[in-house]
Amino acid sequence: DCMFVVKAIKERGAATDARLKIIDLGSGAGFPAIIVSIIFDQSECVLVESITKKCNFLNEVKKELNLKCEIINERAEIVDHEKKYRQQFDFALSRAVCKFSQNLEIAIAPLRVGGHFLVCKTKRSIDEKEGGLQSVGQALKTLGAKLDKISSYNLPTSDLEYCILDFCKIFPTPNVYPRNASLMQKKPL
Repeated sequence: DCMFVVKAIKERGAATDARLKIIDLGSGAGFPAIIVSIIFDQSECVLVESITKKCNFLNEVKKELNLKCEIINERAEIVDHEKKYRQQFDFALSRAVCKFSQNLEIAIAPLRVGGHFLVCKTKRSIDEKEGGLQSVGQALKTLGAKLDKISSYNLPTSDLEYCILDFCKIFPTPNVYPRNASLMQKKPL
């Protein structure tokens, strides 16, 4: 499914030799960021992962594949408040990181106005009444983003329907966002 993320970036007019700024939040084993970093090799890719063991793995992959990406071992909501990363990126990427509202809160802040947050979800999860797409309208208004496009796809190894949701940042995110993880969980936007 990483290639569907690549396709979504290309659909936004980005050529593979473009000098994009891309951030992957909750990188885990590096999907989709490692694939995106390989294909968009002239771009600046930043992988944010809070678990040290996963970062060690990502650093090994980076070394073996001679990638230029930056790997940050920190929580996304902390990185998002650093001037170097706040409102700087063309694309934010995420796969199965946290609840939808929290995911938006950590992914919209690092985007520049006009940037795009591409998130992979199952069709079932976005259709849920509680926690699905219809539950994040207030979060989008507060954070300065809007849903731009939904692209559906299927994987040959799964019966589930998948989607990439493309959110476009339309105005700067207020400086108080993202909040700390416990507050995001207790009081979702």
